[in-house]
Amino acid sequence: MLCRANNLEENATLRPNQVLKYTPKDFKLIVERSKCRAFLVDENGIFKRYIVGLGKPGHETTLGTYKIGNKQKNPTWFKPGEGPIPPGDPRNELGTRWMPLIPAEPGLPSDLGLHGTIAPETIGTYSSNGCVRFLKEDIEELYDLIVRSTPVIIKEVVTPEDVFPVGNLEPGPTNNIETEGSPSPKS
Repeated sequence: MLCRANNLEENATLRPNQVLKYTPKDFKLIVERSKCRAFLVDENGIFKRYIVGLGKPGHETTLGTYKIGNKQKNPTWFKPGEGPIPPGDPRNELGTRWMPLIPAEPGLPSDLGLHGTIAPETIGTYSSNGCVRFLKEDIEELYDLIVRSTPVIIKEVVTPEDVFPVGNLEPGPTNNIETEGSPSPKS
């Protein structure tokens, strides 16, 4: 996890006094529906940004607060109307990881989750049946970084106050929601 969080090869040599990102257990994931992006946030602010795929018209990703349920590697996809599609099958839209979203508020759907995709071109678009899709490498990283019961908040618009601690809103490169890695969603 430490190598992945710091973009290091597994056999990387560390230098004395090298500063590394760590993996705290108090992450939360904030998904911004209006821009197809997600922010992994810790007590210091944004730890990582992701571009994601979200629900298509008629199946919009439902706003609200959730918690991560029992995580699964190489999940079987139970496609509605077709039955189980095993891991590794090119039709399995979940990819290599599945993290169900457990509603933390009444009235939220219980069939949403975070998962990979077999169609990376759908990242940054509204094309899922409501789930949050990630690139393969991103969902595998996120799977390693967060634990069961991690809060997931799906909002229409994310503000700096949502992702930065109080008192840490001074302008600068490390506390800017907008980056070159955060394009507008594709139609």
